[in-house]
Amino acid sequence: MAKIRLCCRPEDRELHLLASYVSRSAPSQVELQLVPSSSPQLLVDSSSAAAAEGVQAVSRSLVGRCQSQCNARQAVCLLGDGSAVQDAAVWQWCEFAQQLRTSSSKTTALQQLNKWLSSRNFVATESFSLADLFVYAACYPIVASSNFSFGGYRHFVRWFEQVHNTDGIRGLYPALALYRV
Repeated sequence: MAKIRLCCRPEDRELHLLASYVSRSAPSQVELQLVPSSSPQLLVDSSSAAAAEGVQAVSRSLVGRCQSQCNARQAVCLLGDGSAVQDAAVWQWCEFAQQLRTSSSKTTALQQLNKWLSSRNFVATESFSLADLFVYAACYPIVASSNFSFGGYRHFVRWFEQVHNTDGIRGLYPALALYRV
């Protein structure tokens, strides 16, 4: 069993969500401990040296470690099919999520996402990926806010419900009353 220590800030919602997803997907092979820290780091087997630093590097390393430790199909799928094109698409959407968190124009970003999802079930690949997890984590506080209007976001709402109800994600965040438009 791999012992992994994920050190991250409370505001690194996507890392908390990824950690929960990974530990739920392979509970007997991965022992994951979340530790508050001023910067994201991944420590493996109580090593004092960081295996990775930074949100993207920690995410990639965590998924890779779980893949190598338990050969979890979910871990493989989180990065797409392994091609350079899908890898780039996944990380592009992870970057979108990071920008969405700090964007002053969240409405414009959600409109773009809604339009993108009009012909897709998932953000970056043909199946659930790390990109969906990151974008979901960035969108959850927006959707949970009392002033969010679902009007005109039907593709986004469909995708959001789908991710919210994905095995390994379901129950991590409180359920929201999403109304279809």
